Amino acid sequence: MLGLLGNSGNTDAPHLHFHVMDGPAPLASNGLPYEFTSFVGQGVASSLDPMMTGKAAAIDGATLAGPHSNQLPLNLQVISFPAAPAQ
Repeated sequence: MLGLLGNSGNTDAPHLHFHVMDGPAPLASNGLPYEFTSFVGQGVASSLDPMMTGKAAAIDGATLAGPHSNQLPLNLQVISFPAAPAQ
């Protein structure tokens, strides 16, 4: 698990934010580019409005659905990470 979805601070909707840096000090480090090796697109949230009241958003399952590799999800794209193969 990367983190838990939440809505703290000055935000409009629940979200997860993380940042990859080249050092431990937030103000003295530089951000590093990254991408996910693989993820599966479940679709795109059609509207943030339901989430504003704690309800589930409708997902357009045809848009951006399916496997993706070596990229980042786009805005409002709902994704999942496949289970790692057993070793």
